[in-house]
Amino acid sequence: MYLKGKNQRSPDLSIRDMARIRELFIRKKWPIQDSFDDNVFDKFCKMIAELDKEQGELIIELTENFLWIQESEYSRLFSSVFNAFIQSYEFPRGKKIYLCPLLPEEDFGKTKSSVFLLYMVKAHLNAIRSKYPEFSIEYTDSPSKVNLESVKTDCTLCLIDDFIGTGETVERATQYFLDRQITKDEMVILSLVGMNFGIESLKSKGYQMYTGVGRDKGITSNGSEEQAEIMRRIEKKIGVSDDFQFGYGASEALVKMMRTPNNTFPIYWFQNKGKNKYAPFPR
Repeated sequence: MYLKGKNQRSPDLSIRDMARIRELFIRKKWPIQDSFDDNVFDKFCKMIAELDKEQGELIIELTENFLWIQESEYSRLFSSVFNAFIQSYEFPRGKKIYLCPLLPEEDFGKTKSSVFLLYMVKAHLNAIRSKYPEFSIEYTDSPSKVNLESVKTDCTLCLIDDFIGTGETVERATQYFLDRQITKDEMVILSLVGMNFGIESLKSKGYQMYTGVGRDKGITSNGSEEQAEIMRRIEKKIGVSDDFQFGYGASEALVKMMRTPNNTFPIYWFQNKGKNKYAPFPR
């Protein structure tokens, strides 16, 4: 009865596919009915119904590896990556840590995901300080407020963000500090989730990276040209621009954070003049 009722809302989707999608959501502990009526399940079913069989099979298969980090999980992930940083970093200038959101200069003052992450950390700051009493842990909500002299002499600048894709944002954000004679050795980057190719690229350029969850590219990491061709047809169908084919920077991400990164395959988030109007994770 449940599936029949749901199928009336996505009449072009087979009962079999409806059941597969429901089992997928249950297995991944994703909500069937959202608290704020986002209706991710319904949207996902309707999106699949608008694809041909081969395309729908690909998206369901890719979604098996999709990572949805919900807001309730941010604290746990930050605790894990921060602890890894504490345990392995040498702290050459003493045990003083300066937390700051990772922001390019053009985004100063904007409410970006890195700022949200800092606000979450601030809510738990007393507990964090209690857990690591040998450290002095301070914060600021903008790179423009960082005490640069302190970073140069007695503390480690810890730039935090929820997601790193190609690494371009890291390079743009850290340029503000590099221009002010703060070296890469005086900074560390903490991210909850990161694309492995972006993380490795940043490490090769001298950045010190700590990431909670690393993710490979969704298709080409497995070497499937057939899947890639199906995805190209999907993206042509929904009108994805060249800059976002396979996600920004061809990242092939299968990730949703508080906001879906544009590095994720556009079928999950891109809506274009009535095309792909049931994208389950719109930005």
